[in-house]
Amino acid sequence: MQRRLFAIVLLFCVAAILVVGCAPAIVTSETGAQPASVGSGEKREVFFTMQNYADFQTQDTLLRELADEFKAETGITVNYEILNWSQAREKINLWHVSGGAPDVADLFWAYTYSDIGGGKYGTRPIEDLVAEYIPDLEDRFFASSLADVKYKGHLYGVPWRIGIYPLLYRADFFEEAGLDPEGLQTWDDLVEYAKALTIRDENGNVTRYGMAFLPDLAQAFYSWLWQAGGSFMDETYTQATIDTPAGREALQFIYDLVNVHQVAPIAQFQDPSFDVAAELAAGHIAMMPAANTLRPFIEANAPQLKEVIRVREPLRNKTQDAFQGAGYFGLTYDTRDVDAAMQWLAFLARDENMARLAIQLGQLSPNKGALEDPYFADDWWFSGQIKALPYGRTTQHPNPAWGSITNPQPGSPIYDMMIEVVTGEKSVEEALQETNQKMQQMMDEMARQ
Repeated sequence: MQRRLFAIVLLFCVAAILVVGCAPAIVTSETGAQPASVGSGEKREVFFTMQNYADFQTQDTLLRELADEFKAETGITVNYEILNWSQAREKINLWHVSGGAPDVADLFWAYTYSDIGGGKYGTRPIEDLVAEYIPDLEDRFFASSLADVKYKGHLYGVPWRIGIYPLLYRADFFEEAGLDPEGLQTWDDLVEYAKALTIRDENGNVTRYGMAFLPDLAQAFYSWLWQAGGSFMDETYTQATIDTPAGREALQFIYDLVNVHQVAPIAQFQDPSFDVAAELAAGHIAMMPAANTLRPFIEANAPQLKEVIRVREPLRNKTQDAFQGAGYFGLTYDTRDVDAAMQWLAFLARDENMARLAIQLGQLSPNKGALEDPYFADDWWFSGQIKALPYGRTTQHPNPAWGSITNPQPGSPIYDMMIEVVTGEKSVEEALQETNQKMQQMMDEMARQ
């Protein structure tokens, strides 16, 4: 009897699928809201997705409040879904390959995804719409954040969060060593300060390193290369350009910090389980680039360090750059009601709503008006990042192969290069030459697809 009932249910489901098989896919939000309407009736709806940045309840409450306020103002219903990051990357990839995207989405990697979508799927250019609905966008947002949403003459969205990796240091360790933070400006200064901050026990074992690197060893190379005056690709984003004097200077400097000056832990390049955040919290590291993941880690695991950790502008060599990335809200080619979607986007882009999103979700806002809120100026972490924003430089994946090139896993060119050089498996010259060749092969292969 159970088998017969199952067969009847299965036949009913198949029949239902055949009936609606040509209808657009509709996703129901995790909040229990109704699916977005695809018809042209009086009821206007927008479907919106966003990755999770705080605990679910906090983010859900915030989005519900914003959606309710928007509906009261416009009559348009916003249904939303909060995506776990573990699901988001796969879903966003699929949207740009085969469609099925929401009307408005929390996105990233505008360079990569606009090329992958090929003008057919996923993120869509909206410069003409922004000129109509958000005409003061350029005035109210940092230019460095807008660089993350501009590509090939198009604008793909409104940045709502920004992260920059300047320099972090322990103010108490500086005071203990008699070091003036203002005197730390150049690479040469870094070496001297790191030596003074490195402590060894009576047997010569290091108990505190003067510095360490970003936990993502691929990203760890970005700022050093830029500060040396180099780049990963040429201006057309089609030719690899790290095998240059600037690339050699940057990679040699990283090698020297670990192996010559011995002020940074080689274990970070040898042991996959090495936890740089835990080492910082334990007082075993005095300086390092300020990865965004460190803020929530410190607040959750070592809140007392908020009194002594400082974040400041990046170091200077040939240039003074820090790696920066931004997330943005954008429309997709699947957007059904463009006017409703743009009204929602313009609503989110208001200064006061940018501030609410950033503050409640623990993000740094790229909106100038939002940063006037005392929350940011008084925050132990964000106050330093604000000072670093003028030096931000974005990659935003300027070639569709970029994600594979910089994947922080064995087998990706930049990651392997860092490991092989620092551990002495290959020379700086040999590693750079091979990495440049691998990058070019990957870029050429992507171009053929």
